[in-house]
Amino acid sequence: MPNYDSRQKRATNQLEKYSQGVITYLARGSKSGDAWKPTIASDTSHPLDGVVKGVSKEYVDGTHIVSTDLQATVEVFAVDPLIDGRLDIDGEIFQIKKIIQLPAAGTPIAWRLIIGS
Repeated sequence: MPNYDSRQKRATNQLEKYSQGVITYLARGSKSGDAWKPTIASDTSHPLDGVVKGVSKEYVDGTHIVSTDLQATVEVFAVDPLIDGRLDIDGEIFQIKKIIQLPAAGTPIAWRLIIGS
């Protein structure tokens, strides 16, 4: 049985070594209060090491994910990414369109996030 903790550490080290720019995961603030006038807490920032490139052709469906989108491979961090989260890459905010855990089952060693404007 593979040791995913060891693999996670190795992936994190590689992503740290080759990290590009400033990548921050922005977790949406929680809502509280009345439904007609909710109070929304500030977003929580999680700085990340990772790499960003154009989206791979295999993910492009032409409607939700298009060829101008990007994919970010990032380290595992304090929270699991959610679809309502966003990525700040060098000051530009991107919406997460798809979250892919690497590997697909078991302990994640990295996240692949398909993102777009």
